Amino acid sequence: MPASADNPGPGTEVRSRTPALAITALVLALVPCCPLTGLVGAMLGFTAYRRAVREEAAGGQDRGRRLALAAMVIGGLGAVISTLTWNHLLLVTDEAQESMMTHQIRRIVAPEPDDDTALAEVWEDDAATPPEAERDAFADAVAARFGALDRITIVSTARTGSFFDPAIEAACVFHCERASPTGAVRFRVHARLGEPLDFRIVKLTIDGGERGDLILGGTPQAAGTP
Repeated sequence: MPASADNPGPGTEVRSRTPALAITALVLALVPCCPLTGLVGAMLGFTAYRRAVREEAAGGQDRGRRLALAAMVIGGLGAVISTLTWNHLLLVTDEAQESMMTHQIRRIVAPEPDDDTALAEVWEDDAATPPEAERDAFADAVAARFGALDRITIVSTARTGSFFDPAIEAACVFHCERASPTGAVRFRVHARLGEPLDFRIVKLTIDGGERGDLILGGTPQAAGTP
């Protein structure tokens, strides 16, 4: 039978690659930031463990079996833990983004009298900002039709922009005193290095049924009447 790394011939001294493979597997398993590295480390550890077992069965020394076993355990646990951690971070990020979007919407639908910075921080730019009379008419129409705004629920979001010009369309429910109409808000997303995402409103629409929708921004349509 010809000599090989797994089956050396008589009198042949072969240097085992198992310790190096086990060390590589353990190093990858110890990387905590990525589930993929933990999974790769566990798989390499399994391969190194099988090699070590075969070498011991053939009368060889224990070369990296314990390291390979440690890589299997640590890599498997690390992959699970890092996956759960990333999922939690994504959930927290989504909740934070929804909170920012609902805050921006509330500043338009139910503006505070002393909120002087609403225009600069809410609308996309000066050109997209509706006139003050139109904004007041929109807020008054919402209050007259549905009552005071209690809370806003974002039902779903969809990305409508491009990679270089990201935008989000959010489907919302406006929980008011007398009714809970649905609506949609279009946001332009501004991303700056080292800063959280900035959501600016482009257009806000509240479904008004037979009496007509209430629309603010996007187009020069009237806000509607009570």
